[in-house]
Amino acid sequence: MNRARRARPPARALALRRLTPEQRGLLRELVQAAEPGSLFLVGGTVRDLLLMRSPAELDVAVTGQPDALALETPGLERRAHEGYRTVSLWRAGRRIADLASTRTEVYPAPGAHPSVRGASLRADLDRRDFTLNAMAAPLRRAPAASFLGVGRLVDPWGGRRDLGRGLLRILHTGSFHDDPTRALRAARLASRWGFRLSRGTTQALRSACAAGVFPRVGAGRWEAELLRLAREPRAVLALRLALAWGVWDALEGEDPSGPALRRAAVLALGQREPEAAPRRLRLMLAALGLDADGQRARRRLSRLVSSGTMASALALADEARRTRPRGGAAHLAALARAAGVP
Repeated sequence: MNRARRARPPARALALRRLTPEQRGLLRELVQAAEPGSLFLVGGTVRDLLLMRSPAELDVAVTGQPDALALETPGLERRAHEGYRTVSLWRAGRRIADLASTRTEVYPAPGAHPSVRGASLRADLDRRDFTLNAMAAPLRRAPAASFLGVGRLVDPWGGRRDLGRGLLRILHTGSFHDDPTRALRAARLASRWGFRLSRGTTQALRSACAAGVFPRVGAGRWEAELLRLAREPRAVLALRLALAWGVWDALEGEDPSGPALRRAAVLALGQREPEAAPRRLRLMLAALGLDADGQRARRRLSRLVSSGTMASALALADEARRTRPRGGAAHLAALARAAGVP
């Protein structure tokens, strides 16, 4: 059961006061540089502002080429992702915004990288993962330079309504077939806000799990989603949800050793963000399905985690994973124990 605290009902308008001075300044500069009517706040930024939360970074859509926008903010670094028609803006080693052309995506095969081409704002919203991420707010020039003008919410899929209901709802039944990593994204959002999957979304996820499309996604993409999940305040709950939904079993397919998931978890544990290594180790060992039953095993795991001996801990995880039975209940119990949850 998802026991995270439910988010408050969405606001009637975007809570722009939740933007930092840096974010407001960047948006004002973007509005001045862009053609009138071509710039929109989208995705997670709109969702968070409706929930009266401060977005960690800005998601901005442009009906044109984002790299054509002339910005003069000092210390701003651009990183272009041409295949996805996206430009990331960084400052002091920190990503502060993503500027993306409005686009549509076509998946040549389940789990494959999509082919991308420019499209209208509506088509851009139609390609997104969940209704609460399929909203946009037009940005416009304000009479006073110190203000930010925002137009009426564009919400063709009822995302604001689903925010109020606490629902995660996909836009079409093939969503998880197109991109199976959306299952972990759903677990992250559900754990963060206390949301639940809609009935149709649950059925679509079960269908994708049964269809065997999850192992077709490369380990690198699963690694990226696992890293995002590990940074969540309620990462243990997110892992529990993914386990309960059958995501791990779908990843492992017919191979009980689960090579794709194991490899992704090992990569996620590699020397990235060493200050967070002990916590990530506990989470990722849980994701590996470590069944550390008994006081002796728990003490051994605790010592390995405390000493930072990742190689030994991973060896322990691999041995346990090979010799312990596979199954949802065992995974869930292992997760709770490995993460220190009673």
